Amino acid sequence: MICRNAPEDLEDLFPGRWDQRRPIHDDVRELVGAVAGALAEAGWWVPGSGAEVEGGLVVATDLQASGPSDRFGEAVASGEPVSPTDFLFALPSSAAAVIGLTLGLLDYQATICGTVGAGAQAYRHGMELIAAGELERVVVAGLTLSGDFRMAVAYCIDPQRQSPVMEPLIAPEWRGFAAPSLLDAPRDVGYQ
Repeated sequence: MICRNAPEDLEDLFPGRWDQRRPIHDDVRELVGAVAGALAEAGWWVPGSGAEVEGGLVVATDLQASGPSDRFGEAVASGEPVSPTDFLFALPSSAAAVIGLTLGLLDYQATICGTVGAGAQAYRHGMELIAAGELERVVVAGLTLSGDFRMAVAYCIDPQRQSPVMEPLIAPEWRGFAAPSLLDAPRDVGYQ
């Protein structure tokens, strides 16, 4: 599932798990949308059910934390009041935490940070967790935010279901980033 623009009613998909009056942070909306879409498509979750999804989660991020981190640093340096939200989202693991709050996936959560191939590394890690028998199924997601480039990709992986291989359709200069590299991961890693 690829998400470039999360739906405006995204918060409404998680009754009882997310306060619908509180918007999901702009820096993770696409990621939450991609994971929700992938889970629904795989039949692991029904939108609007409020149900907790069983399984693990591996999130790859690259530049997601830089916006909140820069804003937080600028506020501290200028003596302006700091935003607690910017402080929280300056941590790369906050993206996975929001997915945990909205969808569950509490069996296992990991965040892989970095630009070069973080999505492919996350995919490999998810495959290793399944191969080792530590998880029966895992959602692997990648998030890239840089200026106007916003993309999240999510795959649901389980031994009963072949992971899709999507054609990247991404400019070559972006292919090493977290979300675009996840698009190529099933082709590079293969399904075991």
